[in-house]
Amino acid sequence: MLSSIKHHNIVTLIGFCVEGFEMLLVIKKITNGHLDNYFGNINEMCILTWELRLKICIDVARALIYLHSQMDDKRFIIHNNIHSTAIRLDENWEAKIADFEGR
Repeated sequence: MLSSIKHHNIVTLIGFCVEGFEMLLVIKKITNGHLDNYFGNINEMCILTWELRLKICIDVARALIYLHSQMDDKRFIIHNNIHSTAIRLDENWEAKIADFEGR
């Protein structure tokens, strides 16, 4: 199902690997890491202006709206684990939701 998700605020799934009990999702590399990298470090937090923080919030909201109500064929995914490490930032500081592993 994840391979069919095509939204600019959701990470791109490249593939997956299953070996025994180990499962791994392979996603497109995100150059600016995850949002959590910028918390607690004053030098890194300066990068996140209020304008950029608002843009990140809007990007995440758009991705959640898509997952919860706008997917094709009336399917939907509930991402029940949104936190700062599940939000990745690309080279243009566009937020992308990741971490779709089951719990």
